[in-house]
Amino acid sequence: LQGDWSSDVCSSDLRMNGTLNLTFSERSATGWTVRSSGELTLNRAVHRPNATAVVSFAGGVRTARVTVNGSGTGPRGTAYTTAGSYTSTWDGTCLGVDGTVAVTANAQTLTVTVSNWRRCRGACPEAGGSLALSAPGGTATIAYSGGPTATVTGPRGRSGTLALFCGG
Repeated sequence: LQGDWSSDVCSSDLRMNGTLNLTFSERSATGWTVRSSGELTLNRAVHRPNATAVVSFAGGVRTARVTVNGSGTGPRGTAYTTAGSYTSTWDGTCLGVDGTVAVTANAQTLTVTVSNWRRCRGACPEAGGSLALSAPGGTATIAYSGGPTATVTGPRGRSGTLALFCGG
């Protein structure tokens, strides 16, 4: 995919151009592999994606095991890298995500970890799932309760309730 794309999102100019290469393996009886590479410019930031997704299916469940190793330069010239892996599942009704991806810039790392997150069509995320953002200053987490709220805990241990826009 090559080209220039532009959009007016919320009265803010969004301009993207570049090349995104997607390579698909031949589909086998159990799945396929997708690899991405290229260089995309979003306004003044440049991202060089490098990811591989191994997609498999068994019964009615599709599973994508994704490995991410990208790099880029932010709008102010700061170089960054992305690295990690995650697994997503889709059964036609519910999406599940589990994994960790880290972004490093200026010798500082932000790590995003999703654990046991699952959301079904028309429902709120299931109980037991969580999202954690870890940086040098500590970790903030969102713990899902299975209903229209989640508990947010900051790096100093303070907690609060987050309203979710979902059914259930």
